[in-house]
Amino acid sequence: MEGAIIAEFSSLNALNQQAPQARGLGPANVQGKRGPPEGNLTERGTDRRHHEEGVAVGSQTHRERLLRGESTYTTASSNMHMNDHFIEDQPQILQFGMSHLLPQSTNTEERERLLRRLEMCAKAREESTKIMSIRFAQRDAVKNDLKQDRRVYLDRLVASQRDRDERWARRLQKSPFAVDLVAEDQRIAEENRVREIVEKRRAKSAAARSREAHSRIFKRATVESDELDQLRKEKRQLLTNEKQLKALRDVERSNARTLQILQARQQKQQELRKLRQMRLGIEDENDSPRRTM
Repeated sequence: MEGAIIAEFSSLNALNQQAPQARGLGPANVQGKRGPPEGNLTERGTDRRHHEEGVAVGSQTHRERLLRGESTYTTASSNMHMNDHFIEDQPQILQFGMSHLLPQSTNTEERERLLRRLEMCAKAREESTKIMSIRFAQRDAVKNDLKQDRRVYLDRLVASQRDRDERWARRLQKSPFAVDLVAEDQRIAEENRVREIVEKRRAKSAAARSREAHSRIFKRATVESDELDQLRKEKRQLLTNEKQLKALRDVERSNARTLQILQARQQKQQELRKLRQMRLGIEDENDSPRRTM
């Protein structure tokens, strides 16, 4: 892996050295500055050697700090000139490889050290990117699982609430507490009151008829007439009265029986109506949570 990367950077450096020569530029123009004409190559080489000898110690220390990570590429050197490793946003010449990141005086060991550092940084960035992509995918999967679990939990909660409501509605369908006890008591009291009134009227009418019969009997007994005929008439009258009383009693009994039957029928109808209303109310209460959901 390292040999392949070094070979690739070596080929790029060779290409970078061939490109300026093809353009008519010297090796000193690789640093991003235009050099002098081709006729001044000797003077340019002499000046460069003097410059390299003057800043050899400072540049070596700065490169070591740069490789250790204690300095950056954009910091200035000791002679207040920009660092040779600074890469401009718009370079004056076309750059092809890593030679622009390395000074001309670097040896093979420093280049290999920098290449290893760059390779480790690239590997670290690649590993970090891979880990972040895996973490993002895991986070999305966990979020989807949590959303699905939340949806399933809510569905189960709604179904459980619906089943509970239906079960308790069936249990309380015949509960005595579902009946209006006050209305039932009022109905019974009203029936008793009506029954007492009817019985009082019946007893009063019977007493009046009995008194009338007795008064007639006494009046007829006092009249001077044939006692036998009078007794016969009275007997017939008594029999007639008894028959009438018996007929009236039978009629009253039948009327009372009919009244009881009608009252029982009305009571059953009221109870059926109340049961229907209760069922409709329970169904409305069961349907209202469904509409809200």
